[in-house]
Amino acid sequence: MGEASRIRSGQGPGIDGLKGEAGFSPPGKKEGKGTMKTSPKILIVDDDPDFIEIGRLSLEGKGYQILSASTGGEGWEMVQKERPDLVILDLMMEDLDAGMTLSHKIKTDPRHAGTPILMLTSIARETGMDFTPRTEDDLRKLKVDDFHSKPIKVKTLLEKVEKLLARREDPGSG
Repeated sequence: MGEASRIRSGQGPGIDGLKGEAGFSPPGKKEGKGTMKTSPKILIVDDDPDFIEIGRLSLEGKGYQILSASTGGEGWEMVQKERPDLVILDLMMEDLDAGMTLSHKIKTDPRHAGTPILMLTSIARETGMDFTPRTEDDLRKLKVDDFHSKPIKVKTLLEKVEKLLARREDPGSG
């Protein structure tokens, strides 16, 4: 099965609908006298290179700057070095809890605690276990700001990214 067929059939890297949806405004914002604020920087941490590439294409297509890492350790180095505006994080990577370990490091470090984290996982599809947080308290315990199972539709991913970035810009709006 070719890559495009595998992705369309739901066997791909976890993002459905590569083209995305209309209606999303570009992330760069006008800042008086014609200057543009730089586009938000998003770090994707996932051990699936196909997921990273499709995420990159989907988000860069909307004007976001995309960084990537394939392990929790690499992700932590990128967070410290690049200070992303948002982290999209897989739960299971080199270890079953690598995503939780990284989210805990980010949220307990005062320099990065305000960085929103969207955790994505295919644990339910792979194991049959439902791991979805049910309450805000569940999200706080996981040290993430939002959570979604893979696969995720491009439209849903973009909506979640915009919501989390808006919350970062206006902490009272979350």
